[in-house]
Amino acid sequence: MSVGTPRSTPIDMHPDERLDDATSSGRTPTLARLSRARRPMTPRRLRRCELIAVWTSRLLVLSAIVSLIAIPLRHWQGADIATDLLGIINIPADPSIFVVCLLLILAGAIRRRLRGAHTALTLFMILSVIDDVVDLITVTTEDIETHSGYWAWRTSPVTAAIILVIGLVVLVAFVYARPVFTARLDRGSVRAAFTVLIVGLLVSYVVTLALTIAFPHTLVGFGQKALWALNSTFGNRITPTDTYFDGHYGYHFVYALSGWMSAAALLLALLVVWRSHRTTGFLTGDEELRVRRLLLRYGEDDSLGYFATRRDKSVVFSADGRAAVTFRNVGSISVASADPIGDRNAWPQAVEVWLAACRDASRHPAVLAASADGARVYRDAGLRVLEIGDEAIIDVDEFTLRGSAMSRCARPSTE
Repeated sequence: MSVGTPRSTPIDMHPDERLDDATSSGRTPTLARLSRARRPMTPRRLRRCELIAVWTSRLLVLSAIVSLIAIPLRHWQGADIATDLLGIINIPADPSIFVVCLLLILAGAIRRRLRGAHTALTLFMILSVIDDVVDLITVTTEDIETHSGYWAWRTSPVTAAIILVIGLVVLVAFVYARPVFTARLDRGSVRAAFTVLIVGLLVSYVVTLALTIAFPHTLVGFGQKALWALNSTFGNRITPTDTYFDGHYGYHFVYALSGWMSAAALLLALLVVWRSHRTTGFLTGDEELRVRRLLLRYGEDDSLGYFATRRDKSVVFSADGRAAVTFRNVGSISVASADPIGDRNAWPQAVEVWLAACRDASRHPAVLAASADGARVYRDAGLRVLEIGDEAIIDVDEFTLRGSAMSRCARPSTE
């Protein structure tokens, strides 16, 4: 029995660390899309953009923690101060379970460099800056009465101007980092999830409005009740600085229930995206024939090459078609099957196409059971190699259990 070359498992530790947990299309991107030229960035700008993206994700997680802690401590002024400090940089931290879920989902999506997440957070930041402009105009033109030193400072024109300037700087910096957000979700899954989210939030608002009308507490007039219900649906807590409400507010149990209903809608939309995350781009008939041709011509030494023809796998080819990588998407992981197949000289090109597909779909690349030669190719592409065992190859024509060298193997087989 001869022992083949050790097979190792390259595990993704890609230098830019743009790939993480979450949701995306299972379809294999076409070569035309993967080879599309992108506007090159200087290394200096790339570092800056990555730094902005990393800290945005961290601040979103921090805001989620603050929002969660502020729920039981909503009457403590320190919670209001922490929420306002994060609001200065256009990140919400209102004490609502909906806001907690939203921030955690956004943090994961930003960490995975999803372009849709960048667009969503940019729109929110724009709305936050507009709100800062309205606040500045309000505190400048109206006489706002407050009952504490903090709220007197918070509603001063100087403070409002500083908050507006900081918000604008943060918005510009975040827009500047857009080039590093390259991952995209399947459009069909986005439409389905968006529909579920809109319907869920609409149901949450209608229920909240009905409860607010039935239990108005200190709210007066339909306008205040409708606007308070809308703020509650999106987890925005009314503070003494909101001049429209003039110190009026609804019951907290309505606000809390609204947050749970909106959070349920958000999680249901996320589930829709996750279910559409399942692989649908399996081998087509033409792709299977191309894979079999490569195996017939180059696959004699690959003991695992036959498994590349399984029809529950996906495949990408090098630009010249002389090599391919077969893989299967499992959750947020793209697992390549052993070595690339085809001409060894074209293996690096096939691996680069596969990694580009992972980046476009925001997936972790990983490989199982690569040979020593294949592991070197994957390592050169940026993956880390972990040796976990050897492969035993038996020549059935020459294999025998006779002889002293095989006595330890033959004895258990005859007992």
